[in-house]
Amino acid sequence: METKKKLIIFAVCSVMGGIIQVTGALLRNNSVLIIGCIVMASGAFWMFFQLILIRAKRRK
Repeated sequence: METKKKLIIFAVCSVMGGIIQVTGALLRNNSVLIIGCIVMASGAFWMFFQLILIRAKRRK
């Protein structure tokens, strides 16, 4: 994938996770809040591993 597409996917995961977290906090629903945390964390981990792959490709 191109770098721009990767950044768009990361941004979408972060924004969606943030919206879910805020919704969970406003509703005082811990399960929704935790789901928002998981969405944001999965987007961050995905981006981290994509950066590792990019770095590995550059070294070859």
